Amino acid sequence: MGIQTSPAVIVEAQEERDIPYPFPFPSHYRSDIEMGLALKVMSPLTFAKFLTRIANVMFLYKRYPKKADYEIVADQIVARYPFMRSPLERTVGVKYDYHYHSLTFIHFNVRGT
Repeated sequence: MGIQTSPAVIVEAQEERDIPYPFPFPSHYRSDIEMGLALKVMSPLTFAKFLTRIANVMFLYKRYPKKADYEIVADQIVARYPFMRSPLERTVGVKYDYHYHSLTFIHFNVRGT
């Protein structure tokens, strides 16, 4: 009874593509995200799930997006869903890269490295 191992899988590096503009937002989300989008209110957990879904789509195009890629996607999120502007931006009017920082963190976790 030896240890059984599976054969190694060799994956060729896929060529990274530019993230399209406009960003291809998913047409369907999990039910809790859909409800948050419809009500224009999201809990922090639901918002994190939403950004994870967006990060997964970004990952399909680039494993290591540049700062400009994150900024473009973050701006498109706010343009498409204005209620998602950062609280600081809504109250004070100062643009804060809230989505940029959240996306970079979540994309890092999605990528796994």
